[in-house]
Amino acid sequence: MSKKPILSQLLVGTALLLFAVTIVNWLFHIDLVVYFNALTVKIYQVSSTALAVAGFALMVWRRNPRLKYTPLHWLKVAGGTCVLSLLLGVVVLSYLTYWSSTLPASYVATYEYAAHGKRSCTGATVYDQEVAKNVRVCHPGALREGGEIRVEKLSGPMGIVVQQGHLL
Repeated sequence: MSKKPILSQLLVGTALLLFAVTIVNWLFHIDLVVYFNALTVKIYQVSSTALAVAGFALMVWRRNPRLKYTPLHWLKVAGGTCVLSLLLGVVVLSYLTYWSSTLPASYVATYEYAAHGKRSCTGATVYDQEVAKNVRVCHPGALREGGEIRVEKLSGPMGIVVQQGHLL
């Protein structure tokens, strides 16, 4: 009896578990606090397109010549490759932004109350000049219909990570 299949099954199971934990962590934590700057968005657009084209080309090149493929099949493969490359790109760039943002900063801004947003994140919406867009500060405390908030964030070369907000 060989131990190789058991070891390979254990490695595949561990890799799938690690993948699931990474996606769940990204979905419920990282995606709520990470905001990309303009350069990172351009990197994301170019890299996900290149990854989709390379993945589709690999699928076409590795196809089985004995099987008949319909145009609908190739359309499904192209669509699936695009969706997978978009998801993979945003997850990888979110983690890179999260880990590379190390410079602490804070600013005071007026906020707008936002009842629901990303996965029921009740909080304040403020405009951040570094990323040039509105960012969400989840659960900063007892919000009113306006006022000022101090936003604490970590800045980096790829964007920002919003840490917390304090009402003033």
